[in-house]
Amino acid sequence: MAEAIRWCHDTFEADIISLSLGGEQNLDAQREGATASATRRAVDAGIFVVAAAGNDGGPDDDGLVSVPANIPRVITVGASTIDSEVWANSSSGSQSYDNGVQREHPHFKPEVIAPGVDIISTGNNNAWYSSSGTSDATVFVTAALALLLEAHPQYKPQQGSDGSCIDAIKYALMGSAQPIHEGGLHDDRSGYGQLQAMSWITEVEEAASWEELGEDDEFPTLTTKIAAGLTEICHGEFRRRITVIEDKLMKMRPPKTLTGRQIAWLIYDHFKLTEEDGSLLSFN
Repeated sequence: MAEAIRWCHDTFEADIISLSLGGEQNLDAQREGATASATRRAVDAGIFVVAAAGNDGGPDDDGLVSVPANIPRVITVGASTIDSEVWANSSSGSQSYDNGVQREHPHFKPEVIAPGVDIISTGNNNAWYSSSGTSDATVFVTAALALLLEAHPQYKPQQGSDGSCIDAIKYALMGSAQPIHEGGLHDDRSGYGQLQAMSWITEVEEAASWEELGEDDEFPTLTTKIAAGLTEICHGEFRRRITVIEDKLMKMRPPKTLTGRQIAWLIYDHFKLTEEDGSLLSFN
């Protein structure tokens, strides 16, 4: 598999690598396996990798997505039912690395869920088959991503790409997915939510570039303005602690794009804010 990924990277010069497969994570391994290393090399060069989360959900779920879906910049896909619920066998994700370091948005696992139950497709001898799994769900996300890159080719891998365009597209995915969980920005099973292909493309179109936000020394002003607006409906302590989130956001650079709404969501998630009475925000 590592050889195939390297071929897609070096010879075929792919924009997207879709992996409807995966293996178990070995937490006792002393170093990264060949498939994971090849995947990391690809995404760090700006090549998008979309991978299945795995099908070990349920009572025996080990709480880990498959390899190489565990690589941060990979878009990891879980499966949903026709009722937009998480498929019972869709693998859960862990939000910490082997060394205990916590993942950061938009790289929580899985990132998104997509239709993956009783999917009809073609087979040998002109036959039709149905199947279920995160592998089926993966191709829906890959197809949506292909349409997105066709509409916005500036995000495709280029000579000298460093993966920051992937971060930008994943922020847009985070902001456009339809949450099916209650509370928080992310859920260990449903990710940031259900794939919304058109909303994903729209989110990219509406995202403000860093250049439009001004120079680095002006960026804290943006978060301060957001905080000032929230202060009127938030506990007073929130305003005093805004420097914490400013520092956090500054350390997240790049992404190339980040909307004001996404910044606000990161603030909400950081402070564990919830709506009360439809209008007020408070700490829980």
